[in-house]
Amino acid sequence: MWRLALITAPTKEPLGAYGSGTPPVWDLREDVYKHLRLEPTTEMAPEDTLLKAAVATARHTCEAFTGRQLIDATWELVLDSWWEEGISRNGVLLIPRPPLRSITSIKYLDTGGVEQTLAASTYLAETQATAVVAETCQKGRLYLKYAEQWPSLRCQPEAVKIRFTCGYGDGPDKVPLGLRQGMLLEVAEMYERRELSLVGAMVTPAVITAERLWWPWRAF
Repeated sequence: MWRLALITAPTKEPLGAYGSGTPPVWDLREDVYKHLRLEPTTEMAPEDTLLKAAVATARHTCEAFTGRQLIDATWELVLDSWWEEGISRNGVLLIPRPPLRSITSIKYLDTGGVEQTLAASTYLAETQATAVVAETCQKGRLYLKYAEQWPSLRCQPEAVKIRFTCGYGDGPDKVPLGLRQGMLLEVAEMYERRELSLVGAMVTPAVITAERLWWPWRAF
């Protein structure tokens, strides 16, 4: 079995703009307000709070649908062995939540139960910068250099921990347009239908369009 643990969460969302202050001011006027045809006024403060919650929800929905990380974050992939179903393929480890930006460390328990760090000189990682097509790259690939071998492990759960950074960058301007446009549709849907109580399953045209925009970006 394998699992993911979030180490450092994103500090920004994929929609809106951020000022230069500390912490930076999050402004939704440039895209969210325009998409909803709203006029920013002092009376909009309650709506702004609602919209920011909708943006966060839309981002979670987009990331869950595509399997991607939109804004930079640090994750840890925890494995019981080097060969985990859904992660290992033909001697290559597929790192979830693309695009992969860097491998921070690979730690493992040796046969004596002592934690070791795999030397960076023994493996290669295909990151966003080295992928053939960066915009539509799939899961990052981690593999050993020629003639290297994966170390023997202690036979116990969570024997391997791979820490990595992934995401398109540290701000909204780095996130692909199709992903952001789909999020805007989701935000509009939540904003305009917030009072509705639905009975049974119902998929609206906006949700269908958002998923069509996201579909080419699904990670396999």
